[in-house]
Amino acid sequence: MKPTDRTISQYSTINALMNGLFDGDITCGELCHLGDFGLGTFNGADGEMILLNGKVYQAPHNGRVVEMPPDSLLPYAVVTHFESDTTIHLAGINLEELEQEIYKTVNARNRMYAIKITGRFNFVRVRSIPAQQKPYPNLVVVSEQQNIFEYEYETGTLVGFFLPDYMQDINLTGFHFHYLSGDFLKGGHLLNCTVEEAVAEIGIYNRLNLILPELPEFGNADLNTDLAALHSVEKDKTKPSRNNGC
Repeated sequence: MKPTDRTISQYSTINALMNGLFDGDITCGELCHLGDFGLGTFNGADGEMILLNGKVYQAPHNGRVVEMPPDSLLPYAVVTHFESDTTIHLAGINLEELEQEIYKTVNARNRMYAIKITGRFNFVRVRSIPAQQKPYPNLVVVSEQQNIFEYEYETGTLVGFFLPDYMQDINLTGFHFHYLSGDFLKGGHLLNCTVEEAVAEIGIYNRLNLILPELPEFGNADLNTDLAALHSVEKDKTKPSRNNGC
């Protein structure tokens, strides 16, 4: 597959988020000019953001997804105008197998992919973290407060990206997915899933538009990050279920 002239836009860096820079100066309305598909979080690290079909949703700590107004602010987001280069059918696989299938299909470890997976899931495990108060802790501390939600026999969409290893200083590398249910009521950062049957649409992108916050806190921050800690925040460390939905 040959990449076309497509752009992924990113606001702020994952290092900034890891180090507790939980306020941004970009709105949902401004973000939607940059794309109709993506993920991120909201000011104060208030839940998980899902951008799908041009609408911005919040999966907050209580698990009840809401659509967000255009003036809502975000400290971190990755978005694009979604276009697909290839489609693959998935059935009877877990998250690790799903990622391997996508990686094998694209066969380009140094490319950026946007991935939309729509279908039926036998099991979905997601998380959301609560809004923080200043002075903000770092993301490792905040992740210990995450609320876990597990759902069975769901219809929904995974919104995600694959970013190559050489981008590790500005973004989470590898696969990163957020989930939104088909009824737009449930969602969050994906920790695990099993796919009953789904269609994965994959687009290859060859441009990164990096937008840095203009806030003083960003300009003077120490953005050195423990990359091992970063990946530990995103992994599934789930103990037995704490919630089963709203």
